[in-house]
Amino acid sequence: MKLRLFTKHPTPRQLPLAILKVALVGAVIGIPCALFLSWLMNAPWDRIAAHPWLWLASSCAIGSIFGVSFYVTCGLPMDYLRPVLRRFPPWQSRVLTIATAMAGGSLGCVFSITAVSLLFHVRLRTPIPLGKMAFVDGIIAVVISLVISAFVKLQAEKALRERTLSEAAAKAQTFALQAQINPHFFFNTLNTISALVPIDPKAAQETIGRLADMFRYTLSCSRGELVSLEDELTFARNYLMLERARFGSRLHVELPESSAAGVMLPGLTLQPIVENAVRYGVAKRVAGGTVRVEIDRRNGHCSLSVFNQFEPSDGAPNLDAGKVFREGHALANIRERLQLLFGDRAGLQLGMNGADWVQVTVKVPVEES
Repeated sequence: MKLRLFTKHPTPRQLPLAILKVALVGAVIGIPCALFLSWLMNAPWDRIAAHPWLWLASSCAIGSIFGVSFYVTCGLPMDYLRPVLRRFPPWQSRVLTIATAMAGGSLGCVFSITAVSLLFHVRLRTPIPLGKMAFVDGIIAVVISLVISAFVKLQAEKALRERTLSEAAAKAQTFALQAQINPHFFFNTLNTISALVPIDPKAAQETIGRLADMFRYTLSCSRGELVSLEDELTFARNYLMLERARFGSRLHVELPESSAAGVMLPGLTLQPIVENAVRYGVAKRVAGGTVRVEIDRRNGHCSLSVFNQFEPSDGAPNLDAGKVFREGHALANIRERLQLLFGDRAGLQLGMNGADWVQVTVKVPVEES
């Protein structure tokens, strides 16, 4: 039995079933409530023991009456009113929520006690006057309504966050298939493999294996889940080894030896940065250059930095944020996913490091054991 079936805007056709379910839940809850009230009002336990089935039936019936009364006077109005309240400013929405819950809770108390008195021809003895009891029930209804409203809001925000993250992950997968492993890179790698086959079959076989691993990893990142930094480093290493087979001695690679255990980040974070370092840095230098990756862990965060040289004669690269983080750019996509997953605890920065070096740093939180 799903609670949402009688709390999520039941249609007229669904309403009888929703009320029936509320009545059943009220009957179950009525038993412990009756025990508590009997103890509170010093009920004669010998009478209850003499007719246990009658007491049980009356407790379930009274519980159902109270449940249905509060559902009709408070639950349903709040359920249908909640979407309307979203159109109002927050303070007006809270005031209307409190007023509706207070009125509904109070009416539910009065209707319940009246219905029980009429149906069972008894006068319920309560430890406090009916007026005060209705007021207390109204306060309880207000608290419950505010809690439910906060919960619904959190669920909506969570759903929106997950949907946005899923869209960002799908976008990242598209970029990965179109850019990270694009046809140009693919055919260059195939040409490299073709050239290696007659002169170094073992190297050709290793290159094919790395290319297959890259495609396999790229496809596995489509779910938008966090991956380990070790996997990201392995993926980037395979990419750089394939590029080194093409560039030869012009490309120098320096990868970290330190442990990256325990560091989790979005898939396809490191490789696009490394690819930019090769494409816009090393590839434009006649003498080639170096791509260096460093890891720095401290104070509950991990900084993953990628350094690359550029051609000084071309002038310093344009690192303006409006250009670098433009829509559709790999770095903009990485920054967006970091923000969605970690909020302000993560980020992406880039800038100059020395006369002819560019540095891109990804910072993510680390759950220390």
